[in-house]
Amino acid sequence: MVEGTLKGGMLFKVYKQVADITEKVSNNKGSIQSLALSKTTEMKSVTFALCSEVQKYKSVIDHIIDESKFFSKNPKLKEDKPILRVIIYELLLGKNSESNESVKKLLGNYEKIKQNIFKQAKSYYSTWNSILVMLKIDKKAVSNEDLVEPTTTAEPIQIERFLRVNLLKTSIQDFLNTMTTEHNFIINKNKKEQREAGSKYLVKDEHINEIFVMYPHDAPVHNMPSVINSTCIVQDKASCMPAHVMFQTLPKLLQERNLNGNPVHIIDACAAPGNKTTHLAAKMSESDFGTKDLAVHAFDRDEKRIKILSDRVSEAGADSIVKVVHKDFSAVDPYDVQYKHVRAILLDPSCSGTGIVRQGGEKTVTQDRLNKLKNFQITLINHAMTFPNVECIVYSTCSIHEEENEQVVAEVAEKNSDLFRVEKCFPEWDYRGIDSASTNHVGPLCVRTTPEKHATNGFFVSCFVRIPGSQRERVTKSLHGPFKQPKVDKEINKEEEEEEEEVPKQEVKPSKKVNKKRMRITDTSCVVNKRRKK
Repeated sequence: MVEGTLKGGMLFKVYKQVADITEKVSNNKGSIQSLALSKTTEMKSVTFALCSEVQKYKSVIDHIIDESKFFSKNPKLKEDKPILRVIIYELLLGKNSESNESVKKLLGNYEKIKQNIFKQAKSYYSTWNSILVMLKIDKKAVSNEDLVEPTTTAEPIQIERFLRVNLLKTSIQDFLNTMTTEHNFIINKNKKEQREAGSKYLVKDEHINEIFVMYPHDAPVHNMPSVINSTCIVQDKASCMPAHVMFQTLPKLLQERNLNGNPVHIIDACAAPGNKTTHLAAKMSESDFGTKDLAVHAFDRDEKRIKILSDRVSEAGADSIVKVVHKDFSAVDPYDVQYKHVRAILLDPSCSGTGIVRQGGEKTVTQDRLNKLKNFQITLINHAMTFPNVECIVYSTCSIHEEENEQVVAEVAEKNSDLFRVEKCFPEWDYRGIDSASTNHVGPLCVRTTPEKHATNGFFVSCFVRIPGSQRERVTKSLHGPFKQPKVDKEINKEEEEEEEEVPKQEVKPSKKVNKKRMRITDTSCVVNKRRKK
């Protein structure tokens, strides 16, 4: 497929790219489209086409490898299996396999590449070809295409349904008592326990203390009193991870830096529809910072979404902590005195939303859109890092694309290396980000989730922490002049498909209308009046 245009070093580079990409795809770390068309990939069209073909014939190629006993005879080359697949595809199944002259020329090019896996191709070619011929006879295949198993309609990916205990309104034990006595749930110790059909079960999550998996996953929940009164909230586990990471990191930082006892404010920069916001508020209410001056400043620029956010904050009993602000976060002056106590920022900005499991199939996004989103995301994180007293920034997306995830983190970290470092977040989570030299190996410091592996929506979470002693350049407006809003792409809109909202329409709990007597909405702010939890 690539012969005639590539030789030597470039041939090896493309093969290596294809090997790396197909291996990541097999491990659910991205799609061929997102990886092959990323900014760092060379010769994108060739790489994309070859990736697609190698992946298409993967089972046929693996059969040829196994039958030839290649790795039994060459055990030291086992790590090169992904690149061997590319070699076999090109020799036996690609366009280069159509004539003896092309095969001979390709083998000649392989001989010039120093890696041993290429030098083995010449001696094994006849064996591999014989295995392919026998396989065609067995399968009664006229062409190579006939060897590919027919594509079957895949069953929809089932993600688990999680309930988050709202610690602003109840305790975990009281929640369990209510669920067993009033809603007839049975509490299982772990997911492996046997469950009977027709019964409802809850299993405590192994990572995040306040969330529970519900069985069966498709049981209606939005008509349950506990959900209606918001003592528990339907929220995907992946969506709970940003607040979890924040409160794994922030209390420890403040203690280490002798900041306990000072006011602690957090910004949720792109807050609507509000489940992450209320999770932050609940986590804050349970933490001991040695101060009563606690607040979450929740920003959103969209008029309709700010009303949803305000309702959810009120329903969750979070309005004693959360200040809802109708404003674009990028327009917020970090040196405004009301934000001088901001110690942490949660940034879950507009993204492609490609991690969200949809009934209609995978969402596609153009490279141009990805580039615009990436630039927008970088701008917001850079802006967040200008808040003078911020110690911790958690950045998350519901995207599968490296451009919006590891590439964003790497570029921000490099630009702000004198102020912030990338902290390894959620260390007990074993599924990390994509590790690549092109992103300075930030991937292992971040976490990912996938529907196939974790039964959640696809998600990415990272964490930046301030380097101790790093200079906070600006302190007050009077010293440094008026704030200038960073330039952002105004066409970028917040994705509406938040994972916790993805339920059948008939199950959606209707939002209460905004109580204008209780709330005040202006062009720049929409502050929920405080109502103390009793």
